Amino acid sequence: MNIRDNQLTYFDILGVDVGASPEDIRLAYRRKARLYHPDYNVSPKAAERFLVLKNAYDILKNPETRKSYQDQLVQSVNLNQDVVMDIWKKTMMDYVKPS
Repeated sequence: MNIRDNQLTYFDILGVDVGASPEDIRLAYRRKARLYHPDYNVSPKAAERFLVLKNAYDILKNPETRKSYQDQLVQSVNLNQDVVMDIWKKTMMDYVKPS
């Protein structure tokens, strides 16, 4: 999804769509948890990745925190769109000469 520029969302981390069901989220978490759990993965970054994964799951598994998170994403997108429009308008003023 990558709603924010160059930043992964919790949905991206779990590999699910924004409209994923609670069961889809749980299954995706369990699948990835097996890959990144430090007890099973000897990579030096495994523990860090597992904590990020766990945090994403903790937010998305709870309907209230998931809604709050989705609202923050929407607000972030709206703010980004406002900034882009402001930049667009300012750059267009350089090309448009008053008559």
